Amino acid sequence: MINEKSTIAIPYYGSLVRPGRGLEQIFLKGDYNPQSHQVENVAVSVWDPKSEGRLHKWLAAQGVKKVCCRDHNERYEALLSEEGITVVDEDQDLLLGAGWA
Repeated sequence: MINEKSTIAIPYYGSLVRPGRGLEQIFLKGDYNPQSHQVENVAVSVWDPKSEGRLHKWLAAQGVKKVCCRDHNERYEALLSEEGITVVDEDQDLLLGAGWA
């Protein structure tokens, strides 16, 4: 559960890694407020690996502190963790309450 105000990113299709496609490149990004259960400043962000380098570096540069996704990949979670980004498996109720699902 996210219980602190933070910038979150959600892979557009729900998973960080898409089978047969590689890492997700489209993310919904916003500022989550746990008191109101609202996401503010919602925007679609697109990562271009050819011009913007590695995903974990790009997310950190975007100010993301949490990635909410339904898959877990130890390799990528470790890279994100090095940048101070936590991967969380949030339930649909939180995302529905925030207007994201």
